[in-house]
Parts: sequence; C-alpha cells; structure tokens
Amino acid sequence: MKALVIQQPWIHQIEIGVKTVEVRTLRTTYRGPVVLCAAQAASRHPEAKKYKAGPEHGVTVCSANLVDVKRGGQLWDKRALVASFGQWVWLLEDVQPLPRIPVRGQLGLFALPRETREALELAQSQEPPKAQIIDLFEALKQSLDACKETNQ
Repeated sequence: MKALVIQQPWIHQIEIGVKTVEVRTLRTTYRGPVVLCAAQAASRHPEAKKYKAGPEHGVTVCSANLVDVKRGGQLWDKRALVASFGQWVWLLEDVQPLPRIPVRGQLGLFALPRETREALELAQSQEPPKAQIIDLFEALKQSLDACKETNQ
C-alpha cells in the first residue's frame, strides 16, 4: 500500500474534510488507495497559521483514494486552502480515519512498511465496526429513556 506524508495543519484539514486536494510540486501516475501520515514537522507555509492543526506527528492519520492529479490554479485554491498555481493538485476522495500507528515518513509516495501495514490491520480488526457502536448507542439511549419514564 502507498503512503504520503503531509504536514500539520494540512493533514488535519484533510481528515476533517475541509481540504480535499493536496498540493505537490510533482505529479504522479499512481491512482488508488493511499495512507496519509502526519509529518514530524509542522508546515511553515504562511497560510498554515489560519488553520487548526491536529496533535499528531509521525503517525498514520487517515486513508484516502487518490483519484486524479491536475495542474494547479485558481480553480483548486479553495479546496487546497493555499494557492496552487504552478504546482500539481492531487484529488483525494473517501477519506477515512485510521488508528494512530507510528510511521517513519519519506518524501513523495512510498510503500508503507510491512510492520506498519500489519499494525494497522491489527488495530482495525480490534475496533468495533461503526454499525456496532451505533447499535450500542441506540440501546443505551433506549435504556435511559425507559429509566426516565419509570422515574416520572
């Protein structure tokens, strides 16, 4: 599986759905799933101060589907949160949070180390599915509602 390191606050903005494209100086022919990792260092871009950063550094943060790469320009700037003219925008879709697993980053797209892949798979297998969490929440809510009715 491929991975990409992104600095804070940009990785956090991608995870919460505000930033939907990543701006890069190079393009790639790769399309498909990618694990997005928080860089050790925070961005020094002047625009970065405007956005909330997550607390993560040096860990996996989310997965996404890299669906296309386009030439940057004004059309993309709102989705990129920065000016993208003269660069490449990598279009990301279907962003999903991941368990935080330490990862040593590299420049550009890189193969996620086997140990990191295995740790992610193990952590994900131990998390209850969202549907199960929702069912538990609904059951708890119904129990609380029943208690309220009994006490009235």
